[in-house]
Amino acid sequence: MHSIEDIFRHQTQLEAERSNFNTLWQEVSERVLPDHGWFTVNERTQGQKNSHRQYDSTAQIAAERHASAIDSLMTPRGSKWHRIIASNQELNEDDEVREYFDRVEEVLFRERYSPGADFAGQCHDVYLSGGVFGNAALFVDGREEGGLRYRSVPLAELFFSVDAWGLVDAIHRKFKLTAKAAYGRYGDLLPEQIKKCADTEPLRKFEFLHCIKPNPERKGVLGPRSMKYISYELSVEPKAILKEGGYESWPCPVYRYQVMPGEWYGRGWAAQILPEIKMLNAARKAIIKGAEKIVNPPLLLHDDGGLAVGSSGKGMTPDLTPGGLNYYGVSAEGRPLIQPLQTGARVDIGLEMLQAMQAVINDAALISLFQILVDAPQMTAFEVKARMQEKGQLLAPTVGRAQSEFLGKLIDREIDILARQNLLPPMPDALVEAEGEFRVEYDSPLNRLQKMEEVNAVDIWLQGLAPLIQIAPQIADNIDADELARHRARVLGVPEKILANRDAIAQMRDARAQQQQAQMMATQAPGLAGAVKDVAEAGAIARGA
Repeated sequence: MHSIEDIFRHQTQLEAERSNFNTLWQEVSERVLPDHGWFTVNERTQGQKNSHRQYDSTAQIAAERHASAIDSLMTPRGSKWHRIIASNQELNEDDEVREYFDRVEEVLFRERYSPGADFAGQCHDVYLSGGVFGNAALFVDGREEGGLRYRSVPLAELFFSVDAWGLVDAIHRKFKLTAKAAYGRYGDLLPEQIKKCADTEPLRKFEFLHCIKPNPERKGVLGPRSMKYISYELSVEPKAILKEGGYESWPCPVYRYQVMPGEWYGRGWAAQILPEIKMLNAARKAIIKGAEKIVNPPLLLHDDGGLAVGSSGKGMTPDLTPGGLNYYGVSAEGRPLIQPLQTGARVDIGLEMLQAMQAVINDAALISLFQILVDAPQMTAFEVKARMQEKGQLLAPTVGRAQSEFLGKLIDREIDILARQNLLPPMPDALVEAEGEFRVEYDSPLNRLQKMEEVNAVDIWLQGLAPLIQIAPQIADNIDADELARHRARVLGVPEKILANRDAIAQMRDARAQQQQAQMMATQAPGLAGAVKDVAEAGAIARGA
């Protein structure tokens, strides 16, 4: 068991490790996601205006589009984006095992996208924060009435460390709750100071700390100490341990965009091009000022600015309202005494620079990559396949980490919760003997884009065989039509339940063969009967002779 001093000492070390990132993330937030910027700010008021440093919204729009695009490519709500199969490949040929995993997938997707779970909304927040700042986390837990629930963890509250392999293995979440909310969560476990405030100052905020780390003293007994991961929930001031618990599966998968050597935290696309984003905002500000001078230029006035001398003896201010009359605005010779200042500024050049910088930001956010098919709609089917394949190859390095680190642990956690709630179907005997070992195969649109190379290779191969088969039909014996059909279905993401069972296919083919044989015999029966009759008559004549 960890002492309270050890936990807070570890928290201090984690805060020191993250200090440089706080400054970076604050700068990024002020120009991309202003409402997320409380990394170096201790307290913020609800509804506070935070966009005072933002003059261009290109990066903010790109952030939202990036999150939506990643969501649609990796975890689309309208389709199944992964499959579960047995770790033992031989078991995947067992129809009963395949049907079991199909049922598990149905339960998993149904609970994941149920109204009370809010997976889609929380996952979008993860992709948004992960893309901009490079880090995000999703807490996964079970509901008391059964099922799943999800909550994205704000990056400002998130601290973590990694193991020897560079994978996140310990998380601290430092957050604030009002005294009223804290009492609703912890009840009488709270220190007396906070419990009193729940009655006298219910909206006063207090800090709390949730610590999750591997359990080094795991023992085969019931309770938190028998779990793979141990959990502590503490109040920061006054310092006290409120709850001690545990998890058998990792409850808070972390999404990291790109991780640099020697660093624990990831860097998002926006953090990587922060100089370009700052320059774009500065250029937009300058262009706005230049355009304003052209549209409403400063005036050049004769003498000290007075058009006429009033009763006070001072010059009168020019009347700039529409239709205003300015006496003495021209000389007696008709020469204007008021002229606009012509600076000769080229706003069009500034706009070209803006477009170039906006293109860089859209490239970094992968927006231009998502527009590959939109920008060239007049393409042949082969060109479409080639573009889709290229798109999958370019996206693979970016989102590969998300599937291995984030989605893999997410699915493990979901299955663990549903199994403990007895919501999964009974496991077949063959899988029980294999100790239920399974693995995940991702079947998202992104993975199908990456597999388009296989489809293209098969299509090109079949097109090349077609003329050869006409010359030598025996070449078609090299094609396993059944395996070809199943392989194409797997690559294109056709649901497993649509494909016919192999045994059922064999039975259908046997029945079809028997039916064809019976029809053939029925067709040939009259001819055979006449032949038999002729033979019989010939035999009778021969015997009489």
